Amino acid sequence: MSEKEWVPQTMAATFARIVADPGAAWLAVGDFLDDYRSLPPDGRAALVAAPIAAPGDDIPIPRWTGQPLYRLPEPWFVYEGAPSLRPWMLATTPTPFRMRKIFTGSEVLSRV
Repeated sequence: MSEKEWVPQTMAATFARIVADPGAAWLAVGDFLDDYRSLPPDGRAALVAAPIAAPGDDIPIPRWTGQPLYRLPEPWFVYEGAPSLRPWMLATTPTPFRMRKIFTGSEVLSRV
């Protein structure tokens, strides 16, 4: 019997698994996180190097994200103590966040 060589699951492979079986999304994410954590820090970048989609690709949006349950009743500003930043947050927050009354400014996804 031959043993299979362990190959860590990339983010692109994780995304493909989620698209193929949305009901098992947490399992795919969990497998990715397990693989990511098991690698030494200098080996982790390779798991997220390949893009999960190209610009213009039609990425499916889960229907549940449009439910009113996932919208805040009142606006929430990430920099609550800085009212002078509100106009910037209102103007630059990505649309999916604004739709849910979450105001973060344009830099919210800069570390993703």
